[in-house]
Amino acid sequence: MSHSLRLRLLISVLALLLPAAAAAGVLLAQLFANRLLRDLDVALEEEAATVAALLQRPATGDMMELLEQIADETDLGVGKRIVVRRGNTVIGEVPSGSAAVLAAGGDSIRRATAVGGPAAAPLTVMVAVPATAALHATRRLELLLLIGVPASLVLLAAGLWLVMGRALRPLEIAAQRMEAIDASDLRPRVPLANPEDEVGRMVAALNRMLDRVAAAVAELQRFTADAAHELRTPLAVLRAGLEVTLARPRDAAAYRAALEEALGATERLADLAEDLLTLTRMEALPPNRPIAPLRLGEMLQELADAWAGRAAGQDIEIAVDADPAVEVHGAAPDLYRLFGNLIENSLRHTPAGGRITLVARVRNGRAEVRVTDTGSGIPPAELPRVFDRFYRARGEPGRGSGLGLSIARAIAHAHAGTLVLSNEERGGCSAVVSLPLVRRAA
Repeated sequence: MSHSLRLRLLISVLALLLPAAAAAGVLLAQLFANRLLRDLDVALEEEAATVAALLQRPATGDMMELLEQIADETDLGVGKRIVVRRGNTVIGEVPSGSAAVLAAGGDSIRRATAVGGPAAAPLTVMVAVPATAALHATRRLELLLLIGVPASLVLLAAGLWLVMGRALRPLEIAAQRMEAIDASDLRPRVPLANPEDEVGRMVAALNRMLDRVAAAVAELQRFTADAAHELRTPLAVLRAGLEVTLARPRDAAAYRAALEEALGATERLADLAEDLLTLTRMEALPPNRPIAPLRLGEMLQELADAWAGRAAGQDIEIAVDADPAVEVHGAAPDLYRLFGNLIENSLRHTPAGGRITLVARVRNGRAEVRVTDTGSGIPPAELPRVFDRFYRARGEPGRGSGLGLSIARAIAHAHAGTLVLSNEERGGCSAVVSLPLVRRAA
């Protein structure tokens, strides 16, 4: 995988560099050739102006000697030609026949013209030289670029291949380590070489993801073990009761009692299965999903009325103090289940003569519902575990499924809310649910 990415990166870089290098090479050769020819033209112009200045009033013999002397100079290259005209008449040329050669023209010859002599009979001086040296230098540069640019790109590609291989090596190691991790052992982690660069941050994110996966798998394993344990007890009771009933013939009353006991165990199993399904459904729901607005005051009053009969049987008072304007977005059955579980939990741990208070207020821009009882509270050592699945606080293993508070918190989270349990200073327990308010347009 890393080699594939490495190759794609290299091809992408070369695809960008190759046209740019070719264009730069062509441009460089063109600029070099133009500069050489321009320098040669400037030098020829200066040479022609110098000759014209020297031929102000020359004698014919003196002029030819001067032209030959200048033509023999090699500062502008070999093959220099000089032609002097008065009007259209050639009065001097070095070497012989230069006027005809220059008249024939040719791209390989550079020339410059200057005017001198007396105003009555001015002289026109033309100095020319072959551009062979400049053309040869340009061809050498082109050849050098033709060989050097591909060679440089090859060297660059080799260097990039090595550098990218070293940069992508941690990814290759991470892929190998990830391949070695399976569900039976989630403890190995990907080694982190440099946490500051992009690869290091990605490897750190992978390790954090593995931590979350390991925690989720461990939680799932605990949940499966706890669910099997919780289901085993009522199933064992149900099976034992049926085996005892079928061990010998019985009268109708005995069979009826056994069937009622079996029905009770079946109902406990059904309640436990329903709690498990509810908990799974709540944990799978996304937060902030679109749901209907609900008035918490009306809901809490309905719940207080629904639980009033059981509370009266335990000599416990349920009081409601709710702001009628407090509204939240929620699914009514789920929120009824949330607050019903909290009321049931308070009833289970509040002694006779106690009181349960349901308060709904707006606090810090959110709806806050507080369910407070006058029981003995939660032992501090058990507070961190009260939301664990199948955990029964206060040492009462035979009462409830141990999922009530877990379901309540899952419902709160599914509604983008929170649930916190704490002990009151004057005794008793307080459960605080915080939910987003309904935002009304002005």
